[in-house]
Amino acid sequence: MTWHHPHNIPTATAHRLVRLLTTTRYRQPSLLSTTRKRTGDASTTWQWAAIRLVAVLVVSLLVVSMASGVAAGADEETPETGDEFLDVFQALEGTDSFETYSELEVVRSSAVQDAQVGEFTATTEQRLELVLSLLEEFDRTAQLRAEVQPQEADGEVFESGTRVRNITEQLRQVEDGEEYALLADIALDRLFTERAETLLAEADQADTTPEQLRLLSLSATGYDKAGATERLAEVEVRRQETNQTFARDRVRINETAADLDRFLDRCVECDSLADLVAEEHVSVFGLYTDSLSLDEQASEAISLAARHGLDDRETELRGLRGTVDDHGTTLGVTSAVLVQGYSAATGLVVALVTWRLMIWRRDVVDSQRGDVVLLGEMLNA
Repeated sequence: MTWHHPHNIPTATAHRLVRLLTTTRYRQPSLLSTTRKRTGDASTTWQWAAIRLVAVLVVSLLVVSMASGVAAGADEETPETGDEFLDVFQALEGTDSFETYSELEVVRSSAVQDAQVGEFTATTEQRLELVLSLLEEFDRTAQLRAEVQPQEADGEVFESGTRVRNITEQLRQVEDGEEYALLADIALDRLFTERAETLLAEADQADTTPEQLRLLSLSATGYDKAGATERLAEVEVRRQETNQTFARDRVRINETAADLDRFLDRCVECDSLADLVAEEHVSVFGLYTDSLSLDEQASEAISLAARHGLDDRETELRGLRGTVDDHGTTLGVTSAVLVQGYSAATGLVVALVTWRLMIWRRDVVDSQRGDVVLLGEMLNA
Protein backbone atom coordinates (compact mmCIF):
# COMPACT_ATOMS: atom_id res chain seq x y z
CA MET A 1 0.00 0.00 0.00
CA THR A 2 1.96 3.02 -1.30
CA TRP A 3 1.04 6.63 -0.60
CA HIS A 4 0.57 8.60 -3.84
CA HIS A 5 1.06 12.34 -4.14
CA PRO A 6 -1.94 14.06 -5.77
CA HIS A 7 0.36 15.63 -8.35
CA ASN A 8 2.51 12.57 -9.03
CA ILE A 9 3.14 13.27 -12.74
CA PRO A 10 6.10 11.35 -14.28
CA THR A 11 9.26 13.41 -14.04
CA ALA A 12 10.30 12.57 -17.60
CA THR A 13 7.10 14.12 -18.91
CA ALA A 14 7.87 17.30 -17.00
CA HIS A 15 11.34 17.48 -18.51
CA ARG A 16 9.92 17.03 -22.01
CA LEU A 17 7.55 19.90 -21.27
CA VAL A 18 10.51 22.10 -20.29
CA ARG A 19 12.36 21.25 -23.50
CA LEU A 20 9.22 21.96 -25.51
CA LEU A 21 8.83 25.40 -23.98
CA THR A 22 12.48 26.32 -24.39
CA THR A 23 12.85 25.20 -28.00
CA THR A 24 9.51 26.21 -29.52
CA ARG A 25 9.73 28.94 -32.14
CA TYR A 26 6.92 31.46 -32.17
CA ARG A 27 5.75 32.82 -35.50
CA GLN A 28 5.42 36.57 -35.87
CA PRO A 29 2.03 37.84 -36.98
CA SER A 30 1.94 37.94 -40.79
CA LEU A 31 -0.27 41.05 -41.00
CA LEU A 32 2.45 43.40 -39.78
CA SER A 33 4.20 45.50 -42.41
CA THR A 34 7.80 44.96 -43.39
CA THR A 35 8.79 48.25 -41.82
CA ARG A 36 7.19 47.42 -38.49
CA LYS A 37 8.87 43.99 -38.59
CA ARG A 38 12.28 45.58 -38.95
CA THR A 39 11.78 48.13 -36.18
CA GLY A 40 10.07 45.73 -33.78
CA ASP A 41 12.24 42.64 -34.16
CA ALA A 42 14.48 43.48 -31.23
CA SER A 43 11.75 44.28 -28.73
CA THR A 44 9.61 41.33 -29.82
CA THR A 45 12.55 38.92 -29.43
CA TRP A 46 13.12 40.12 -25.90
CA GLN A 47 9.42 39.71 -25.07
CA TRP A 48 9.29 36.09 -26.27
CA ALA A 49 12.55 35.32 -24.45
CA ALA A 50 11.04 36.63 -21.22
CA ILE A 51 7.92 34.53 -21.74
CA ARG A 52 9.99 31.39 -22.33
CA LEU A 53 12.06 32.13 -19.18
CA VAL A 54 8.93 32.49 -17.01
CA ALA A 55 7.52 29.25 -18.44
CA VAL A 56 10.75 27.39 -17.66
CA LEU A 57 10.72 28.67 -14.06
CA VAL A 58 7.08 27.65 -13.52
CA VAL A 59 7.62 24.15 -14.86
CA SER A 60 10.82 23.78 -12.80
CA LEU A 61 8.89 24.63 -9.66
CA LEU A 62 6.31 22.01 -10.57
CA VAL A 63 9.04 19.42 -11.02
CA VAL A 64 10.56 20.23 -7.62
CA SER A 65 7.11 20.06 -5.99
CA MET A 66 6.39 16.69 -7.60
CA ALA A 67 9.75 15.32 -6.55
CA SER A 68 9.23 16.36 -2.92
CA GLY A 69 5.76 14.84 -3.02
CA VAL A 70 7.14 11.53 -4.23
CA ALA A 71 9.75 11.60 -1.45
CA ALA A 72 7.08 12.29 1.16
CA GLY A 73 4.99 9.48 -0.23
CA ALA A 74 7.90 7.10 0.09
CA ASP A 75 8.35 8.12 3.75
CA GLU A 76 4.70 7.39 4.57
CA GLU A 77 4.55 3.94 3.02
CA THR A 78 2.70 1.42 5.16
CA PRO A 79 4.67 -1.76 5.89
CA GLU A 80 3.45 -4.74 3.87
CA THR A 81 5.87 -7.54 4.65
CA GLY A 82 7.02 -9.21 7.83
CA ASP A 83 10.45 -7.61 7.55
CA GLU A 84 8.95 -4.15 7.10
CA PHE A 85 6.71 -4.59 10.14
CA LEU A 86 9.71 -5.90 12.09
CA ASP A 87 11.71 -2.76 11.28
CA VAL A 88 8.84 -0.50 12.32
CA PHE A 89 8.19 -2.26 15.64
CA GLN A 90 11.90 -2.37 16.48
CA ALA A 91 12.14 1.36 15.78
CA LEU A 92 9.46 1.98 18.43
CA GLU A 93 11.65 0.51 21.17
CA GLY A 94 12.36 3.02 23.94
CA THR A 95 9.21 5.09 23.39
CA ASP A 96 8.58 7.07 26.60
CA SER A 97 4.89 6.17 26.85
CA PHE A 98 5.69 2.47 26.53
CA GLU A 99 8.08 2.77 29.45
CA THR A 100 5.39 4.48 31.52
CA TYR A 101 2.74 1.97 30.51
CA SER A 102 4.65 -1.30 30.41
CA GLU A 103 1.69 -3.18 28.94
CA LEU A 104 2.34 -1.39 25.65
CA GLU A 105 5.99 -2.45 25.69
CA VAL A 106 4.78 -6.03 26.03
CA VAL A 107 2.49 -5.42 23.05
CA ARG A 108 5.41 -4.07 21.01
CA SER A 109 7.69 -6.97 21.93
CA SER A 110 4.97 -9.48 21.07
CA ALA A 111 4.46 -7.77 17.72
CA VAL A 112 8.21 -8.10 16.99
CA GLN A 113 7.96 -11.83 17.54
CA ASP A 114 4.71 -12.01 15.61
CA ALA A 115 6.39 -10.43 12.57
CA GLN A 116 9.20 -13.06 12.61
CA VAL A 117 7.54 -16.32 13.66
CA GLY A 118 5.36 -18.39 11.38
CA GLU A 119 4.00 -17.71 7.93
CA PHE A 120 3.18 -14.09 7.11
CA THR A 121 -0.44 -14.30 5.94
CA ALA A 122 -3.11 -11.73 5.16
CA THR A 123 -4.45 -12.26 8.68
CA THR A 124 -1.01 -11.58 10.12
CA GLU A 125 -0.76 -8.40 8.09
CA GLN A 126 -4.21 -7.24 9.25
CA ARG A 127 -3.37 -7.98 12.88
CA LEU A 128 0.00 -6.20 12.78
CA GLU A 129 -1.53 -3.18 11.04
CA LEU A 130 -4.03 -2.86 13.89
CA VAL A 131 -1.28 -3.32 16.50
CA LEU A 132 0.80 -0.60 14.84
CA SER A 133 -2.19 1.76 14.78
CA LEU A 134 -2.83 0.90 18.41
CA LEU A 135 0.71 1.72 19.51
CA GLU A 136 0.83 4.98 17.55
CA GLU A 137 -2.58 6.17 18.80
CA PHE A 138 -1.82 5.24 22.41
CA ASP A 139 1.46 7.13 22.26
CA ARG A 140 -0.45 10.16 20.95
CA THR A 141 -2.92 9.84 23.84
CA ALA A 142 -0.12 9.60 26.38
CA GLN A 143 1.60 12.68 24.95
CA LEU A 144 -1.62 14.67 25.24
CA ARG A 145 -1.94 13.39 28.80
CA ALA A 146 1.52 14.78 29.61
CA GLU A 147 0.87 18.30 28.26
CA VAL A 148 2.07 21.24 30.38
CA GLN A 149 -1.54 22.41 30.64
CA PRO A 150 -3.45 19.12 30.40
CA GLN A 151 -6.83 20.71 31.16
CA GLU A 152 -6.72 22.24 27.67
CA ALA A 153 -6.17 18.79 26.09
CA ASP A 154 -8.58 16.71 28.15
CA GLY A 155 -11.15 16.49 25.39
CA GLU A 156 -8.48 15.34 22.93
CA VAL A 157 -7.12 12.83 25.47
CA PHE A 158 -10.52 11.18 25.82
CA GLU A 159 -11.16 11.28 22.06
CA SER A 160 -7.79 9.72 21.31
CA GLY A 161 -8.33 7.14 24.05
CA THR A 162 -11.67 6.28 22.52
CA ARG A 163 -9.95 5.65 19.20
CA VAL A 164 -7.55 3.29 20.98
CA ARG A 165 -10.52 1.46 22.47
CA ASN A 166 -12.07 1.12 19.01
CA ILE A 167 -8.84 -0.41 17.72
CA THR A 168 -8.81 -2.95 20.54
CA GLU A 169 -12.35 -3.94 19.61
CA GLN A 170 -11.22 -4.50 16.03
CA LEU A 171 -8.28 -6.58 17.27
CA ARG A 172 -10.66 -8.84 19.12
CA GLN A 173 -12.28 -9.67 15.80
CA VAL A 174 -8.95 -10.79 14.32
CA GLU A 175 -7.34 -14.14 14.97
CA ASP A 176 -4.79 -14.00 17.84
CA GLY A 177 -5.65 -10.36 18.52
CA GLU A 178 -7.27 -10.86 21.93
CA GLU A 179 -4.00 -10.74 23.90
CA TYR A 180 -2.99 -7.46 22.29
CA ALA A 181 -6.42 -5.97 22.99
CA LEU A 182 -6.42 -7.10 26.62
CA LEU A 183 -3.02 -5.56 27.37
CA ALA A 184 -3.96 -2.30 25.66
CA ASP A 185 -7.25 -2.08 27.59
CA ILE A 186 -5.42 -2.49 30.91
CA ALA A 187 -3.00 0.32 30.04
CA LEU A 188 -5.80 2.54 28.75
CA ASP A 189 -7.90 2.02 31.89
CA ARG A 190 -4.90 3.03 33.98
CA LEU A 191 -4.34 6.14 31.88
CA PHE A 192 -8.01 7.17 32.15
CA THR A 193 -8.03 6.55 35.91
CA GLU A 194 -4.88 8.59 36.47
CA ARG A 195 -6.29 11.47 34.46
CA ALA A 196 -9.60 11.30 36.33
CA GLU A 197 -7.79 11.44 39.70
CA THR A 198 -5.72 14.43 38.56
CA LEU A 199 -8.86 16.24 37.41
CA LEU A 200 -10.56 15.51 40.73
CA ALA A 201 -7.61 17.01 42.61
CA GLU A 202 -7.73 20.07 40.34
CA ALA A 203 -11.45 20.41 41.07
CA ASP A 204 -10.67 20.66 44.79
CA GLN A 205 -8.37 23.61 44.07
CA ALA A 206 -10.60 25.35 41.52
CA ASP A 207 -11.09 29.10 42.05
CA THR A 208 -14.63 29.23 40.70
CA THR A 209 -17.62 26.93 40.93
CA PRO A 210 -18.14 26.80 37.13
CA GLU A 211 -14.54 25.63 36.73
CA GLN A 212 -15.01 23.12 39.54
CA LEU A 213 -18.10 21.71 37.82
CA ARG A 214 -16.21 21.48 34.52
CA LEU A 215 -13.37 19.54 36.13
CA LEU A 216 -15.75 17.25 38.01
CA SER A 217 -17.56 16.48 34.77
CA LEU A 218 -14.28 15.63 33.03
CA SER A 219 -13.20 13.51 35.99
CA ALA A 220 -16.48 11.60 35.79
CA THR A 221 -15.83 11.05 32.07
CA GLY A 222 -12.39 9.62 32.85
CA TYR A 223 -13.74 7.20 35.46
CA ASP A 224 -16.53 6.21 33.12
CA LYS A 225 -14.12 5.40 30.29
CA ALA A 226 -11.93 3.48 32.73
CA GLY A 227 -14.90 1.44 33.90
CA ALA A 228 -14.41 2.58 37.53
CA THR A 229 -18.12 2.56 38.42
CA GLU A 230 -17.74 3.19 42.16
CA ARG A 231 -15.52 6.22 41.72
CA LEU A 232 -17.78 7.43 38.92
CA ALA A 233 -20.80 7.27 41.26
CA GLU A 234 -18.96 9.23 43.98
CA VAL A 235 -17.88 11.97 41.59
CA GLU A 236 -21.36 12.18 40.05
CA VAL A 237 -22.96 12.64 43.50
CA ARG A 238 -20.51 15.40 44.34
CA ARG A 239 -21.02 17.09 40.99
CA GLN A 240 -24.81 17.03 41.35
CA GLU A 241 -24.69 18.42 44.90
CA THR A 242 -22.32 21.18 43.85
CA ASN A 243 -24.48 22.00 40.86
CA GLN A 244 -27.65 22.16 42.98
CA THR A 245 -26.01 24.45 45.53
CA PHE A 246 -24.66 26.65 42.76
CA ALA A 247 -28.07 26.87 41.08
CA ARG A 248 -29.79 27.76 44.37
CA ASP A 249 -27.23 30.44 45.21
CA ARG A 250 -27.48 31.93 41.73
CA VAL A 251 -31.24 32.30 42.23
CA ARG A 252 -30.64 34.20 45.47
CA ILE A 253 -28.03 36.38 43.80
CA ASN A 254 -30.35 37.18 40.90
CA GLU A 255 -33.28 37.90 43.20
CA THR A 256 -31.19 40.26 45.32
CA ALA A 257 -29.96 42.12 42.24
CA ALA A 258 -33.57 42.46 41.06
CA ASP A 259 -34.69 43.76 44.49
CA LEU A 260 -31.91 46.33 44.50
CA ASP A 261 -32.86 47.48 41.01
CA ARG A 262 -36.52 47.83 41.99
CA PHE A 263 -35.62 49.84 45.08
CA LEU A 264 -33.45 52.21 43.08
CA ASP A 265 -36.21 52.62 40.46
CA ARG A 266 -38.67 53.51 43.22
CA CYS A 267 -36.25 55.74 45.11
CA VAL A 268 -35.42 58.12 42.26
CA GLU A 269 -35.43 61.25 44.50
CA CYS A 270 -33.53 59.60 47.33
CA ASP A 271 -30.35 61.57 46.74
CA SER A 272 -31.94 64.87 47.79
CA LEU A 273 -33.30 65.61 51.29
CA ALA A 274 -35.52 68.44 50.07
CA ASP A 275 -37.04 66.30 47.31
CA LEU A 276 -37.70 63.49 49.77
CA VAL A 277 -39.49 65.79 52.19
CA ALA A 278 -41.52 67.33 49.39
CA GLU A 279 -42.37 64.12 47.48
CA GLU A 280 -42.34 61.16 49.87
CA HIS A 281 -43.53 62.59 53.20
CA VAL A 282 -44.22 59.76 55.66
CA SER A 283 -43.26 57.05 53.08
CA VAL A 284 -39.64 58.04 53.79
CA PHE A 285 -39.76 55.83 56.90
CA GLY A 286 -40.74 52.78 54.82
CA LEU A 287 -38.01 53.47 52.29
CA TYR A 288 -35.45 53.81 55.05
CA THR A 289 -36.48 50.48 56.56
CA ASP A 290 -36.26 48.83 53.12
CA SER A 291 -32.75 50.22 52.56
CA LEU A 292 -31.57 48.67 55.83
CA SER A 293 -33.05 45.30 54.90
CA LEU A 294 -31.58 45.40 51.39
CA ASP A 295 -28.13 46.24 52.72
CA GLU A 296 -28.10 43.01 54.73
CA GLN A 297 -29.51 41.04 51.78
CA ALA A 298 -26.89 42.49 49.42
CA SER A 299 -24.06 41.60 51.79
CA GLU A 300 -25.18 37.98 51.76
CA ALA A 301 -25.48 37.91 47.95
CA ILE A 302 -22.00 39.45 47.56
CA SER A 303 -20.61 36.75 49.84
CA LEU A 304 -22.25 34.03 47.72
CA ALA A 305 -20.93 35.54 44.47
CA ALA A 306 -17.41 35.69 45.92
CA ARG A 307 -17.65 32.09 47.15
CA HIS A 308 -18.53 30.86 43.66
CA GLY A 309 -15.98 33.07 41.93
CA LEU A 310 -18.60 35.12 40.05
CA ASP A 311 -16.50 38.27 39.80
CA ASP A 312 -18.83 40.13 37.43
CA ARG A 313 -21.87 39.54 39.62
CA GLU A 314 -19.93 40.48 42.75
CA THR A 315 -18.83 43.77 41.17
CA GLU A 316 -22.38 44.49 40.02
CA LEU A 317 -23.85 43.81 43.47
CA ARG A 318 -21.23 45.94 45.20
CA GLY A 319 -22.10 48.84 42.93
CA LEU A 320 -25.83 48.49 43.60
CA ARG A 321 -25.32 48.16 47.33
CA GLY A 322 -23.12 51.27 47.36
CA THR A 323 -25.89 53.29 45.70
CA VAL A 324 -28.50 51.89 48.11
CA ASP A 325 -26.25 52.74 51.07
CA ASP A 326 -25.91 56.33 49.83
CA HIS A 327 -29.68 56.61 49.49
CA GLY A 328 -30.08 54.98 52.90
CA THR A 329 -27.93 57.68 54.48
CA THR A 330 -30.08 60.38 52.91
CA LEU A 331 -33.23 58.56 53.96
CA GLY A 332 -31.93 58.27 57.54
CA VAL A 333 -31.21 61.99 57.77
CA THR A 334 -34.59 62.82 56.21
CA SER A 335 -36.34 60.51 58.66
CA ALA A 336 -34.61 62.22 61.58
CA VAL A 337 -35.59 65.64 60.26
CA LEU A 338 -39.17 64.53 59.81
CA VAL A 339 -39.27 63.03 63.30
CA GLN A 340 -37.98 66.25 64.77
CA GLY A 341 -40.42 68.26 62.68
CA TYR A 342 -43.33 66.06 63.67
CA SER A 343 -42.17 66.16 67.29
CA ALA A 344 -41.97 69.96 67.22
CA ALA A 345 -45.42 70.20 65.65
CA THR A 346 -46.82 67.72 68.15
CA GLY A 347 -45.19 69.64 71.02
CA LEU A 348 -46.67 72.87 69.76
CA VAL A 349 -50.13 71.32 69.62
CA VAL A 350 -49.70 69.88 73.09
CA ALA A 351 -48.50 73.25 74.38
CA LEU A 352 -51.49 75.00 72.87
CA VAL A 353 -53.88 72.45 74.32
CA THR A 354 -52.17 72.67 77.70
CA TRP A 355 -52.32 76.44 77.63
CA ARG A 356 -56.02 76.38 76.79
CA LEU A 357 -56.64 73.86 79.56
CA MET A 358 -54.82 76.04 82.03
CA ILE A 359 -56.87 79.07 80.99
CA TRP A 360 -60.06 77.08 81.29
CA ARG A 361 -59.04 75.84 84.76
CA ARG A 362 -58.28 79.37 85.88
CA ASP A 363 -61.63 80.55 84.65
CA VAL A 364 -63.30 77.72 86.49
CA VAL A 365 -61.44 78.58 89.69
CA ASP A 366 -62.23 82.23 89.33
CA SER A 367 -65.85 81.51 88.71
CA GLN A 368 -65.95 79.32 91.80
CA ARG A 369 -64.39 82.08 93.90
CA GLY A 370 -66.92 84.55 92.55
CA ASP A 371 -69.79 82.31 93.56
CA VAL A 372 -68.42 82.03 97.12
CA VAL A 373 -68.11 85.81 97.47
CA LEU A 374 -71.61 86.31 96.14
CA LEU A 375 -73.00 83.71 98.57
CA GLY A 376 -71.26 85.39 101.51
CA GLU A 377 -72.59 88.77 100.62
CA MET A 378 -76.03 87.29 100.37
CA LEU A 379 -75.76 85.71 103.79
CA ASN A 380 -74.43 88.93 105.37
CA ALA A 381 -77.32 90.86 103.94
